[in-house]
Amino acid sequence: MDEFIDFLKLRADVYNLLSVVFYKELDEKHTENLNKHIPVLKEYASLCGYNEMLKYADLLGEYLVSAPDYEKEACEFARLFLGVAKASTGHTITPHESVFLSPDRLVMQEPWEEIRKIYHETNVSKDKEFKEPEDHITSEMSYIAHVSRKMAETLANGGNGIDEAKAQISFLRNHIERWMPLLVKDIMITSSSGYFKYAAGLAEQYVMSDRALLEEWLSGNTLSE
Repeated sequence: MDEFIDFLKLRADVYNLLSVVFYKELDEKHTENLNKHIPVLKEYASLCGYNEMLKYADLLGEYLVSAPDYEKEACEFARLFLGVAKASTGHTITPHESVFLSPDRLVMQEPWEEIRKIYHETNVSKDKEFKEPEDHITSEMSYIAHVSRKMAETLANGGNGIDEAKAQISFLRNHIERWMPLLVKDIMITSSSGYFKYAAGLAEQYVMSDRALLEEWLSGNTLSE
């Protein structure tokens, strides 16, 4: 059990780490954090047979050791997410669930309301420094990280962690998994940067493979109750 608790804590760190690409420019600190975790992600992908995840982890690792041009990547971040190039390209990526799933493709639509309700019901609030709506992909990934840590704490204190596992499975299935592939596809088409393509691809592969592990754990522990 201690090993699984440690895994849940590491999993929370990975969710937060991989969410950064959608919210902040690449800098030296984030490069250091990525380099620290990439070997772990490569080992995990290899053990589980996740070939696409391993591919993106390899590509991102190779990119990061080649001395990234932080100024260039900051410009690319602004071009992709801040609307800097919208006048010339006619396109800006808005990484909010509402934009990808609501009929009018606008921010703060029904998906945003659903996310706010989930946060309220589970006593979760946004970091005050995070200025984006609650259905931003970074916020949604941070929610999974939060519940993963809460599950680790529950198990460490003798609880069964089933409620936390079910909450994450539901959130992944009904929210993140429904639109993250669309977001990453948009980045792959729009970006000219290896960093954004590899980091977004790695994030997608990790997240999209994650629910199966929780469901397997839940199945075993529900049967043993």
